[in-house]
Amino acid sequence: MSGKFKMEDKEIIKLLKRIYSKTILILDDDPYQIEILKTAINEIDQNIQIDTTGNPEVAIKNIKERNTKGNLYDVVICDIELNSYLSGFEVIQFCKKKYPNIQTILISSNKKEKYENRYAFKKAQDEFLNKPISLRALYQKLEPILV
Repeated sequence: MSGKFKMEDKEIIKLLKRIYSKTILILDDDPYQIEILKTAINEIDQNIQIDTTGNPEVAIKNIKERNTKGNLYDVVICDIELNSYLSGFEVIQFCKKKYPNIQTILISSNKKEKYENRYAFKKAQDEFLNKPISLRALYQKLEPILV
């Protein structure tokens, strides 16, 4: 009797996805937009762990806590304009300064050009998406990061 364990390729892929599951934090003050993003990300891969908040202070706290546990987010998706004294840019700048391995995606209903002179835009984030966000555009941004 052979002691070898055999699995179908699909089963191995499922197992590896569970072992190497990816994590994403979504920061947006619009609960509807959060649900759209969660649904779109689940369409890409249901094994991705998604944390959400509408509060930038909570987002920073979550990022710090994950670092303490040695399990940083793979991606932080952040709305630029929040109903808070902190903007999405400030959260992204915090990520880049403290945790440069976290990939970031900024989202906004405004065009990217609106922010280029106001912030150090090109250094502050990795990617930018306009709202409404299409599944295809989101996939194009996440695929190289998560695969």
